[in-house]
This record gives sequence, structure tokens and C-alpha cells, in this order.
Amino acid sequence: MRNSKKGVVSKRSENKSKHFILMGDIIGSSNYEYNELKNLKKSIDAVNKVYDFISPLTITLGDEFQGIVRSLQQGIKAIFKIEELLIKADYPFELRYSLGFGEIITPVNSEIAHGMYGQGLTKTRSILEGSKKNKRRRFDIWLPNEKFNEVLSDSLFVYQSFLDNWNKKDLEVVSKFYESRDYKEVAKLLNKRSDQIWKREKNLRIREYFEIQNVILNLSGFYSMLYDKNEKSRKIISELISNIVFESLNNEYENVLKNNKITKRKIQNTLSSKKIVSEIFDQIGNIVNLIH
Repeated sequence: MRNSKKGVVSKRSENKSKHFILMGDIIGSSNYEYNELKNLKKSIDAVNKVYDFISPLTITLGDEFQGIVRSLQQGIKAIFKIEELLIKADYPFELRYSLGFGEIITPVNSEIAHGMYGQGLTKTRSILEGSKKNKRRRFDIWLPNEKFNEVLSDSLFVYQSFLDNWNKKDLEVVSKFYESRDYKEVAKLLNKRSDQIWKREKNLRIREYFEIQNVILNLSGFYSMLYDKNEKSRKIISELISNIVFESLNNEYENVLKNNKITKRKIQNTLSSKKIVSEIFDQIGNIVNLIH
């Protein structure tokens, strides 16, 4: 629980400790006016009200933020929440993120993410800086387990592909699906015909978008269990991993393939998407063998 006085550090954080660190910045911030950049703070403030971070997300520069999150999964949830807010508010900018794990050698400030130092912060920032050169990826993860790091990074790249394929006029429809997953209800919210919204949902692959989020959240939740040396726990997590692979996504793909209204091209696109996800999760089974 946070201390009511600003600047107070947790006694549990007085020694060297390892934490998950989330950083982000606005892509091409120099292209935006100050009034537009202020919207980043609105989003960050809103996310801080939703989650109890170890150290809250804090604007370090006008276009950057950082914070100390309680777990890998909480960090992923925070990223997804920020993206949701950007979609709903139709902000003009995009963000890049770096989520890492490492040591902080100074006391962790539970009120503001400033004045802290350590290898974890340095590495996470270097990953963020490095991603500026790789313009294809906006979501970078840095974890001790290299294989898990690869799987989760690739999964986030699939997630990003949905965002990148939407344009400004699509965001209103997508935002309404955050309120309801039922296209008929969304049609009412938008005062459109149900068949129109059904087509938009399929073309924008909105169901798959939410499903890949669930898969990523499940993977991040399994992360800590992967390091459990207890044999029973390892067996349980191995079974969970094997079952999760297509449990959430497969039903939607099958529905698409069975629907005779779907064109051959759309089926091919769906199969291609399914293959990408399949290739990602083919690697998951190898992770268990890498547990220390």
C-alpha cells in the first residue's frame, strides 16, 4: 500500500531488488503540437487509477513515461489499457513500449518514478532507444528467459499487426467493441445496420484482436510459474501451455472457414494468420525445458 506522503519509499525497497519496469514514448513526438502531447498525460493518469503499481507511471519528459509494475502480466495489462484509451480517444499519435526485468539499486519511490537507478532501468531504456531504429516493432520485451522472451515478443508483434492495419475511420467501430463484443449491440450504439457491423467486425478481425490479447495475458501470467522448480507445478504449466495454443483462437477460425459467405481470399488471409500464430506457439513447448 502506498504511503500518503509524497516521496516516501517503501521500506521493503531499501535494498537492491529486481522489478518489472515499463517505459514508453510517443513516436515522432516532434511532429505534434504541445496540446496534442498533453493527451499522453491524460492516458497515463487514467491508467494509474486502474492499477496499483509499485511506482506509478510517470511522465519523465514531455513525450516519455516510466513506472515499476508488480508483474509481467500487470505490465502487459497496462500497455493494453493505454492502447485502448488511445483508440477510444482517437489520439493522433502512436506509442512504443519497452517492458523489462532487472535490478534497481536505489530505493523504489512509491509515489513517483523518478530518481531511481539500476541495471534494470538502464537496460529497459536501452531497449526502448534501440526500438527507435527498428520501426517495425512498437512493443519490446526483455526477460531473463530468452525463449520466453522470443515467444512473447512475437505474440505482441501479431497483436501490433491488428493495430497497424486499422486506419482512423476504423477506430470508432473498434472502440465500440470494447463496450460490447456483440456486433448487434455495437450496431445499435453506432446507429448502423447489423449486417454492416458484422462485415466490419470480420474485415477488421476484431474478434481475433481480442483473442490474441487474451493469449498474451495468459502467457504473461504463466511466466512466474515457469520458474517454479516444483515438478508438479511444472507438469501443470506444461499441460496448460499445450491446451492454450488454439483453444481461444481456433473456434473463431473454424467459424470463418465454415461460413460460405467468406470469399476465398479472406479464407486464405485467415489461414495465413493462423499459420503465423501456429508458428509462434510451436515454440512454447520448448520453454519448459529451459526452466532453471
